[in-house]
Amino acid sequence: MNDKKIPAKHRWISLLFIAAISLITALAYPYLSDSIPVHWNLAGDVDGWMNKPWGALILPLTMVGTWLLFEVLSFISPKGFKLNEFIDVVGLLMSIIIAFLAVISLAQIAYALGYQVAMTRVISGALGLLLLLTGNYFGKLRKNFFIGIRTPWTLANEEVWNRTHRLAGWLFVLAGLVLFISALLTTSSWLILPAILIAALVPAGYSLWIYKRLEG
Repeated sequence: MNDKKIPAKHRWISLLFIAAISLITALAYPYLSDSIPVHWNLAGDVDGWMNKPWGALILPLTMVGTWLLFEVLSFISPKGFKLNEFIDVVGLLMSIIIAFLAVISLAQIAYALGYQVAMTRVISGALGLLLLLTGNYFGKLRKNFFIGIRTPWTLANEEVWNRTHRLAGWLFVLAGLVLFISALLTTSSWLILPAILIAALVPAGYSLWIYKRLEG
């Protein structure tokens, strides 16, 4: 079976986000200071800086790298773990992740230009939407080496994979809703780490438990 490519609609949506952020970065670049904020702590204070040009380019380059990575996944997936069956979902996830990076990049540029941006709210809200949207499609993922909850037990058993991803989908959506609502109500971002850990670790533990139940 030939490897399917990511659908053109998702490829072009992602490229539009990359082009837009690249253009905005180029226009803003002359007005940026020599040190650009790249990391904020839980209180919303800047605790990480990078010099130009890397501080301005790190997120656009990450977007390009993400696009390239998703483009080659179909071709490097081994036999028996191909992405063909759900390639449309793969393309959609690529677009969602790149859109998330675009939002963070835009907020970073605005902050670096001196605009009042509540970065903790932006990050929490954008991450919440990322988890919510990706969680909605977890049930459509099929066994593969690159996307999803990839534990030894999910990769060893199709039923374990399916059950684990149904649970993970619900947890990702719930975590996303919590983060998005918290971004609307408060500037605190302390919920980010617990939400991500619960959404990721609970399904991983569940995959072992359900594997033992099914395999004996």
